Amino acid sequence: MDTREGEDGKILKVVRKGYKINGKTLRAAQVVVMRQKVDQNVEDKAQKAEESFINTFQKGEIPEKIEEIKGSGSLGAVLVLKKIVASMSEWRRLVDEGAVKKLSEKGEDKITDFKIFATPGVYKIGKRRFIKIK
Repeated sequence: MDTREGEDGKILKVVRKGYKINGKTLRAAQVVVMRQKVDQNVEDKAQKAEESFINTFQKGEIPEKIEEIKGSGSLGAVLVLKKIVASMSEWRRLVDEGAVKKLSEKGEDKITDFKIFATPGVYKIGKRRFIKIK
């Protein structure tokens, strides 16, 4: 028999005979400890994801993890070559709609010319895609 505290604060008594994982029998206490570790790990990841979302989309900050690419020439051609944008037609549509922005310390600069060269910096493409060009 093992005991653990439930969400409502009451002690729950759980009777378990054992679990088999990969052919090995684990005692109930081991299973409970493993579940708690997994739950804590999932909770930590969820909290980090929530903080990242708030910083990026509510506060307007640049995300910590951005895909970095190297390329020279036309920005549209580089993004199509790296398969970030499906085609040049999609690239032109995004530029025409004002969905492509170069981010800097000063703010955002909308890209209005689809023939712009790929200069080093961070770009926001659409609502959720961030790309860093070296």
